[in-house]
Amino acid sequence: MNKISHGQILNLLFLCTLYVAACTIWPKPVLAFYLPSAASGHQGITALENFGDNPGELKAYIQLPSQPKGAKLVVLLHGCVQEAKIFAGDSGMGTLAREKNAILLLPEQQKTNNVANCFNWFSQNDISKHSGEMLSLFNMITYSQKKYQASEVFIAGLSAGGAMTAALLANYPDLFTAGAIIGGLPYQCASNLIKAIACMKSGPGKSTQEFIDIVLQQHPKRSKWPRLTIWSGTKDTVVNPKNATVLAQQWAGLNGITQANNTIEHDEYLIREWRNNKNEILVKQVEMLNLKHGLPVTPKQTPPADYMLAAPLSAVTEIAKFWQL
Repeated sequence: MNKISHGQILNLLFLCTLYVAACTIWPKPVLAFYLPSAASGHQGITALENFGDNPGELKAYIQLPSQPKGAKLVVLLHGCVQEAKIFAGDSGMGTLAREKNAILLLPEQQKTNNVANCFNWFSQNDISKHSGEMLSLFNMITYSQKKYQASEVFIAGLSAGGAMTAALLANYPDLFTAGAIIGGLPYQCASNLIKAIACMKSGPGKSTQEFIDIVLQQHPKRSKWPRLTIWSGTKDTVVNPKNATVLAQQWAGLNGITQANNTIEHDEYLIREWRNNKNEILVKQVEMLNLKHGLPVTPKQTPPADYMLAAPLSAVTEIAKFWQL
C-alpha cells in the first residue's frame, strides 16, 4: 500500500524532528516513552477484530462496561510514540469510562505505517473521507456503535491523535455528539510531512476562514456541529499553541459565533467559551499557562507520566463534564 510518498525516509525525518523536540522538554531519553507506566492497568481491554475494511492497517482495542448495550461510546486517540492501552490507563480515561459505564474504543497505529507510531494526520490519503486510516477509524467506530447500540459517540485525541480527531469531526460530524482535542492541529493544516512540521512549529499557514470553508465545502447545508473543547499549553514547543486558537475560532465560526462570550481567568489557566442563544457552550478553549506538550492531569487524581503533565485541572475530568458523559 502506498501510504505516504517516500514513506520510510519521510517518517524517519519526522522521528528525528520529534526526538529533537522531545529532548527540549523532557530531560530523560525519548526511549522512556516506550516503557509502560506501572499504573496503567489493562484490565478488561480486549482486541477489536473484524470491524470491516481496514485500509489504514490500524489496530483497535475495546473496554466494555458491565452493561454495554445502549451505553455511550468514547473514542480515544493516542499521540506519537504512545500505545493505546497505556494511554488509556495513564490518562485516567480507562478508569473514567468504567465509572461512567461507557464503552471505550482505543484505535492504535502500527509502526509499519509510521515509525514514530503517529496517526498519519498529514497524509492526504489518510485524512480524506472514506480513505486510508480515516476509513479504518470510521469503520471501527460505526461497528462498535451499531454492535452495542451506543446512545452517543464522543471522541478525544492527544497531539497527532488530536489532529486525527479534528479530521474525523470534520469528515463525519453526524457521527459525534462532542469531541476534545489536546495539543492538536486543525484538519487540513498539512498535506505532507514537510508542511506538517511547519504547522507544528509555527502554527497554521491558512486563515481561520479558510479552515471554516474547508469543512463547509464538505457539508454546505449543515448548521449543527458536534460540541468541541480544545486544550493547549502556552509553553508547548512541539505543537504551536496557535493551532489551538485557530481550532477554537474555526469551530466557533462553523456555529456562527464570532466572539467568545465568556472568559474565565485563573493564575494557571485561561478558559474561553462560545455559547449559543440558549447559553449552551458549543466551543470551549482551555489554555494551560506555562504547560508544555501533553495532557493535563491532577497528581492527586492521576499520577504524572510520559505526556501526562501535572496541572491544576484534569483534562479528562473536565472533558467528561463538558461532554455531560
